[in-house]
Amino acid sequence: APKIPDKISRGAGKEPLLRVYDIQSKSVKEMKLEDYVAGVVAGEMENYWPIEALAAQAILARTYVLEFISDKGGSKYGNADISTDFEEAQAWNPENINDRVIKAVNMTRGEVATYKGDYIKAWFHSHAGGLTATAKEGLNFKEAEPPYIKVTKSPDSDVGPIGKRTWSA
Repeated sequence: APKIPDKISRGAGKEPLLRVYDIQSKSVKEMKLEDYVAGVVAGEMENYWPIEALAAQAILARTYVLEFISDKGGSKYGNADISTDFEEAQAWNPENINDRVIKAVNMTRGEVATYKGDYIKAWFHSHAGGLTATAKEGLNFKEAEPPYIKVTKSPDSDVGPIGKRTWSA
């Protein structure tokens, strides 16, 4: 597994501590990594969705923040490591945390997605509309295309949560 970024590490066997800029209160809050992850899962997904989907989101949310800090060094908001600004990082909604979100975060505690020993860029979407996209195409990503991003058929056009499975561009 990749190394926990030094600026949030509290030593071996201890949960990393984040400085999170909360755009609502316009203040920096210290929180444990797994508490931040729970708020992201609750912000990015409906908290009643299947537990396996919530668990997968927890792994991606955890990977995203660790890669973000490793790559960028921190938030654009002062001395924070990351923010609750979904345009900078991930959606975050602690009010939607419920027992299912907590269970998903706990069952994946510490798990991350990696490629060749590094955290991946853990981008995600709720519905592919039949075909995934490259990072350059889907996100206007300016850097080299990550080797683990592949365009793949996603035959999910008539499955998935109502309200999320029908869209156009």
